Amino acid sequence: MNIEKYLEELVLKYEKSNRDLNEQIVKEIKKKILSFEYKKIHQIVTFGSSIKCTNIRQNPKVKLLISMKEKDKRSVEEITIWLYNYLNTPEFKIKRQESQLEFNYKGVDFVVFIAKKKEKTFNYHVMQNLNFSKEILTNFNIHTSNVLESNYQKEIILMKLWREKHQLNFPTMYLELVVIDVLRKCNKKNLFSRIIRILDFLRKDFISEKFYDPSNTNNVISDYISLEEKAKIQSVAKLSLTEEYISDIVS
Repeated sequence: MNIEKYLEELVLKYEKSNRDLNEQIVKEIKKKILSFEYKKIHQIVTFGSSIKCTNIRQNPKVKLLISMKEKDKRSVEEITIWLYNYLNTPEFKIKRQESQLEFNYKGVDFVVFIAKKKEKTFNYHVMQNLNFSKEILTNFNIHTSNVLESNYQKEIILMKLWREKHQLNFPTMYLELVVIDVLRKCNKKNLFSRIIRILDFLRKDFISEKFYDPSNTNNVISDYISLEEKAKIQSVAKLSLTEEYISDIVS
């Protein structure tokens, strides 16, 4: 099998898992959450890899943002505890980590975040940033559009598989921004050449380059990991460019 066919088949495997997501199950969860305290919920937004079509799990994984109305005076922590208690049944086997809930429902893994909608904005939310233990203002709709409009989902899937194969701490939004930035300046058409171009960037210019949240440039995404972690990404990229077999780079 030639390299290009290998990469295309690898992508196809995960594209299929993205298409297999049962939207009805997502609707059931949204309805259950809304049924408890719908008057205080502004909306429930689906975001993350499942909606960007860049999931690399055999099991679908869905991220939901529960957007609370501005007039709700409770803290995000209080609301998270409220929702945890509401969903804490044998059916869900729910786990809580600060403002984040995780559970499985009918074979679909859910991660639920709670945030306050920012007054007088369109879909901007005040979120707890777990990297820095501080609040940030961001817009997940813009994050999603940034990936979907780029049309680089195949390359993002392959680079996420590369990240997982080599056990790198490379936050997904950071990885997406790197892929999009590199490929906007790349006229190569085949997947292998494009992946090599991304790895070459990681080998050379990655550490010094700043990357910002596309919805709010006050959030410096490239600061989410340490210099030591960036150096490890750079080192693995250098090694990957010397590999003889494509399966040693990504699989």
